[in-house]
Amino acid sequence: MKPTRIIVHCTATKNGGEYTVDQLKKDHLARGFDGIGYHIYIDNYANAYNTRPLNVPGAHCKGENHDSIGISMAGTDKFSQQQFNVLRAKIDAVMQLYSIPAHNLFCHYQFPSAVAQGKTCPNIPINNLLYWYNTQDEKAISDWILPKL
Repeated sequence: MKPTRIIVHCTATKNGGEYTVDQLKKDHLARGFDGIGYHIYIDNYANAYNTRPLNVPGAHCKGENHDSIGISMAGTDKFSQQQFNVLRAKIDAVMQLYSIPAHNLFCHYQFPSAVAQGKTCPNIPINNLLYWYNTQDEKAISDWILPKL
């Protein structure tokens, strides 16, 4: 597999709540996957896990897995600043590794299979995500950042 795109997801779990990589694996196995469908998982503590080899097709976006890398953050529509920092680092690394241009960064909800399933993840408008990624302007994602406790 030669990845040409990155698709950002969320786990649709409690914002700021604990959702371990083991729980994610259990949930994906229960859905019939052969492991975690995402290539990279970022938990609520901003720990990143390589959950599927990057050269193996994912199981994260039906019809789009043949050339995409799936990266998911724990949560539904609010994520920690640390999660966003790790997301940026992982996007940078994958883009550099496979020479993926920044305009090939997508949100899961942009694809027909997600629309058909009623998915809205990661619940961040793509224009905000792209602007944040390209400019490093944190204001673009401020509505999706968990408040500090």
